[in-house]
Amino acid sequence: MQQAYHRQLDAMIAALAIDSFSPPPDVARDFKRSRLNAVSRALGLTNTFVSIDGHFAQADSRATFTGYTRPLQRDVIVLGCSLMSFDERVENRLAGEFRLRLPEPQEHLSQNYIFPAMAFAPATYSIFFPAPFILKASEQIAIDFGWNAPQANRTTNTHNIEIVLFCAAVKDCLASDDIDILTEATRIINDTDYQRRVLLNSATINSIAKTSQTNSPFYSNVNNMVVYPQQPLSSVAVPKGSLTHSETRIADIPLLVIGLALNACGESVRITDTGTGHSFTLGSFVYSHALWYPEEFTVFTTRSPYYAYFRLPVPHLLRPGATLYTEHLNTDLASQTAFNPEYMVWECLQP
Repeated sequence: MQQAYHRQLDAMIAALAIDSFSPPPDVARDFKRSRLNAVSRALGLTNTFVSIDGHFAQADSRATFTGYTRPLQRDVIVLGCSLMSFDERVENRLAGEFRLRLPEPQEHLSQNYIFPAMAFAPATYSIFFPAPFILKASEQIAIDFGWNAPQANRTTNTHNIEIVLFCAAVKDCLASDDIDILTEATRIINDTDYQRRVLLNSATINSIAKTSQTNSPFYSNVNNMVVYPQQPLSSVAVPKGSLTHSETRIADIPLLVIGLALNACGESVRITDTGTGHSFTLGSFVYSHALWYPEEFTVFTTRSPYYAYFRLPVPHLLRPGATLYTEHLNTDLASQTAFNPEYMVWECLQP
């Protein structure tokens, strides 16, 4: 998507150079071809978040344990990963060290333990690998966690550790409805000079959002935010295990979904495309901080930023008539969720 940004910028610069709104024919042709290629690629790829999680006993400085990814039914390309440990309000990084052990013949890619604060800090705990690799169907990645230097003799809580791998699955071929979408996208691309950014708000339908401090309604408070049903809406009043949901408006044209922002804390999410039935999280709940890190402790007890933006590993094609549906489960280690209501926004591009 960074390349798409620069391509559009170059096209606009070329247009201004000839004192026109539209770019020169040769630039416009190349730009439209790249936009069509992006749609075609999105139709052939799906985002898959593969989690490894565990609840382990209190560890000492010599303890190690291993978690494994679930076996998948198809090959995937692994592009990156993220880490989460314990309650981020108390411990905002994974204490100890870890290593990824890949199946043969790639097991040599990670022989050493890595101190995650060096690889994943300071702004986010989501990274993309310098080079992706292929994980074959039914094969598993092992994650070894250990407490060695520089954490020797340090008290460490291992109650909730999760690592999420960002993967992309490749379609074998395009279905007939995919061809129809490609045709519609081609028409839109030919009729427009530039791409436009579209923000899709994900909201709890028929909900009324109120402030957690005074219980007074927000401005434009209906169908605008993610709301847990408990009253009063103070964040400390939402019991652990509470479930709510949110959904975007229906897409009226094909949209390239490139990322999202969510100011949640202490909740797990399960995300589904209602048009295809594809589950980004393989039907499982994934802790939101293991996908994106909404609150970074830049200074002790100071949380910033409140909105974290997560870039999807590969653009997702949202079909006309479809929505993005998210289930929100309060799984905080304490008995509360940090935000009620919450904001969740998907960032998209027109073809």
